[in-house]
Amino acid sequence: MIFTLFKGILKYSLTVSSCLLICLVVASSLIWIYQKLLKNKNRYKDSIKTFISASFLILLTYSPVIRSHYVFNDDYYLWIWQKGVCYTHPEYLFIFSIGRPIANIFLCPLWSMVDSLESANLARLVAVLLTAITFFVINRFLIHLKFKIIFSYFIPLIIVTSFSFQVYNSWIMAAYIPSGIIFSILSIFLAIKLIESIENKEKHLKLIETIKLLGNKRFRLFYILSIVLYILTLSTYQPSAGFFTCFAAIYILKRKEIGVASLRFMTAVFGSIFLVSNLVYFSILKAFILILSYDKFIPTYDPRVLRFIFDPSFITGKLIWFLKGPFLNSANILNIENRSLSAIFLIVLGVSLIILYLEDIKHIANTIK
Repeated sequence: MIFTLFKGILKYSLTVSSCLLICLVVASSLIWIYQKLLKNKNRYKDSIKTFISASFLILLTYSPVIRSHYVFNDDYYLWIWQKGVCYTHPEYLFIFSIGRPIANIFLCPLWSMVDSLESANLARLVAVLLTAITFFVINRFLIHLKFKIIFSYFIPLIIVTSFSFQVYNSWIMAAYIPSGIIFSILSIFLAIKLIESIENKEKHLKLIETIKLLGNKRFRLFYILSIVLYILTLSTYQPSAGFFTCFAAIYILKRKEIGVASLRFMTAVFGSIFLVSNLVYFSILKAFILILSYDKFIPTYDPRVLRFIFDPSFITGKLIWFLKGPFLNSANILNIENRSLSAIFLIVLGVSLIILYLEDIKHIANTIK
């Protein structure tokens, strides 16, 4: 019994050590690229310490999913499917038909990897690693926006240990989703660097001056890379694009002084990236589906299938459904059976707003005095 316990501890230690080593290599690469490309002023060692400490906490949080022996739901079909023929897997075709071709690039190696319950743990370990990288990217973004160190550390830590990420890390079929979030955050990061690279904000007063910025190599490079990353986001997991919108709003609200010209310029940059990326994404997706004849496979029962690619009138019905269903439900968020949840929600919202605007509240109080 003691030998078995020792063996288990040793095996777990080796697993954690291996993952930390991988995290260290990935972190070093990301931080080097981050410093060279974006000219970050934060020290290299501090970034490494942040990443490794958070990776340890994330590994500790998700240790049950990399130590338990199980397969869940669709994971079973990955287990029994013939290895080396990923492109014939029904899930492969389905994921492509719902507009997530890049997800298959992540999933196919995991499918080939799963041939036992032990290998399923290793596949879930990959998802945990992606979660650690997601933490790092959000942390760097918040530091860039001059959030306090403690907030920059714990906000992304709370995000990557939330309920959604618990699903991503416990279900191999959802292991690719953090990669879509990473693409989304990198996209908004480059878009913000693009905006900040233009020193003279007065140029944004006229539309023609903004268009002329496309002649700037740095502007053009960041703009194209941001679009490419946004397209990768949509091609991996479409809802991940919400991080782009969310962090764009945080960036705008975080700025202490913002004029009409600057707001118009930022709206033009963010909006054009959104529109161009979606246009290119749907055009490429439709072409691939038609060329590969995946339209013959597309089922009619699943609402996630992008039917409007083949039937434009479908989107009208979908929009009406959204307004009558999810939109009205979100408007009645407080009209739920458990009133205590409403109270908790309002308290958390109030405390969050106070923390975010604490400095402004102090300034107003001092002005009144």
